Amino acid sequence: MSERLPVDTRELLKLAESREAGCHDRLLLGLAELCALRPFGQGETGETAADVLITLTRRAELRIRAQLAERLAEVPWAPHDLIVFLAYDDIEAAEPVLTGSPVLTEEDLIDIVQKLGEAHQRCIARRPGITGPVCEAIAEHAEIRVLPVLLENETAEITESVLRRCVSAAQRHRPLWTPLVWRKDLPLPIAGIAYQAVGDSLKSELRDRFSDAPDALDDAIEEAASCAAYEEAQETDALRPIAARLVEKLEASGRLTPGFAIKSLRQGKLDLFEHAIARLAGASSVVVQSAIERRQAKGLALACRAAGIDRSVFPSIHASFLERRRLSDALEGGVLNECAEVFRDLSPEAASAALRQMGANA
Repeated sequence: MSERLPVDTRELLKLAESREAGCHDRLLLGLAELCALRPFGQGETGETAADVLITLTRRAELRIRAQLAERLAEVPWAPHDLIVFLAYDDIEAAEPVLTGSPVLTEEDLIDIVQKLGEAHQRCIARRPGITGPVCEAIAEHAEIRVLPVLLENETAEITESVLRRCVSAAQRHRPLWTPLVWRKDLPLPIAGIAYQAVGDSLKSELRDRFSDAPDALDDAIEEAASCAAYEEAQETDALRPIAARLVEKLEASGRLTPGFAIKSLRQGKLDLFEHAIARLAGASSVVVQSAIERRQAKGLALACRAAGIDRSVFPSIHASFLERRRLSDALEGGVLNECAEVFRDLSPEAASAALRQMGANA
C-alpha cells in the first residue's frame, strides 16, 4: 500500500483551487483520507462530497484510482457509487474493493460476476464470506481458473448445488478434482461422485476423511455409480432395470425416502420416481403404472399417499405428470375432490391396498 498522506483541510482547499498538474490527484487522495477517517455525513453535504470524489476519480489515471481503492477498500461508510465504480474498473483498481469492501452488496457482486470477466470473478471468488447466491453465480459461469479459487475459499457459502456444478467442470478439467476433494465440508453424495473419477491418492484422502462412516461412503459411491449408469442409459432399453436396481440398493441401505422420489421427478427421472414410489408403497411398478393409466389422478394420488408423500407436494407431482402427458385430467372440480379424499380419508396402508387392487384389476 502506498504511503498515506496527512489530512490537512486547508491544504485540500488550496489543491481544489490550484490548476497545477497533479493537484487534483492529490486532492482526490486527500479526500479519500478524510473519508477513511469519518463519514462525510448525510444529506446534501454528504452527497456533494461523494459526487466530488466520483468526479475526480473519473478524471484520474489508473495508478491513482488504484491507490484510492486501496485506501477505501475497508471503509464501511465509503460512498457506494464510488466503490461500485471502482469495482467495475480495470483490475488494478477493482481488486482491493472486490476482495474486501463491505460496501458492495450481494446484488453488486452477482452483477459483476455476470457482466465482467475472469480477473474480476477470481477476486470475488476469494472474497471472505461470500454468500450462496454469489457462489452460484460464479459456478454458473464455470470458468476453469475461477472455480479452484472458489473451492479453496473456506469461508464461502458453497452449497451442494455449487459443488455439483464444480463436479461437471472437473469432468472436463481433471485438476479441479483436487480442490473439490479437499473441501472440508464435502458432503457424502459429492464424495461418492468424486471417488469414481479421482486417482488413488485422492481416493485415499476420501477414505481417511470419512473413516468414521466407511459404510456411508460406500453407499454414496454405489449410488453415484448407479446414477451415472442411469444417466448413460437414459435413451436405451437398459433404463428400466437400472432404475429398479438403484431403488433396490437405496431401500437395502435405508436411504429410500419420499424425498428421494420427489427429487428424482424434479430432475426429470420419471421412471426412477415411479420405481421409488412403487417400492415405498409396497407395490410393483407395473401396478403403479396400471393404476395411473386406469384412474389417472386418483391412481397417482393413491400411489403418493401409499408412499408417504405429503399432500402439499401432490399438486406439483400431478403437474409434472400432466406436462409429460402421463395424465389427461386437470386437478380441479371432481378430480381435485377425489384426490383430496385419498389424502384425507385413507391411511398409507389403506391407500396401498386400494392401489394394488386398482392396478391388479386394470
